[in-house]
Order: sequence, then structure tokens, then C-alpha cells
Amino acid sequence: MTLWKGDSVERFRYRPKDVGHEGALLQPFNGKQRDWREVELSTLLMLFIKDMVVTGRTQSEFSFAEEWARIEEQITQTK
Repeated sequence: MTLWKGDSVERFRYRPKDVGHEGALLQPFNGKQRDWREVELSTLLMLFIKDMVVTGRTQSEFSFAEEWARIEEQITQTK
């Protein structure tokens, strides 16, 4: 981190760097369970963004309700 204070500069380094990966990996095992619906919705958003990257789209709109309805329709069609 670099802080400018007037004409002086202060630089700080933090070691070890904590980017949160350990907490993310251990989350299912440490008793802090996420609401399953949150997992489903965040997965839908991640897959939508992945599709945007693959198809090269730079702008789009996303609706959780519409995307969830589309997924449910696909599940119904496969039964």
C-alpha cells in the first residue's frame, strides 16, 4: 500500500497476503454454512458472466427471476 501525505510517501507491505482463499475453501467445513439459495443464485450469475466472456459480449442484462425460470423450464423438459 502506498500513502501520499503531502510531499512524503509511505509504503507498507503486508505478509503473508490474505486474499481469502483459505476461508472460501474451508467454508463448508467451519460451521458457517451459506444459505443454499445464495449458492444457487451466485452460481447462476457466474455462469451468465462466463457465457458473456465466451461469446464476447461486453454489455448485457441479468435477471435472477428470468434466469431461474429458464433453468426450471429446462429441468421440466428433461423429465
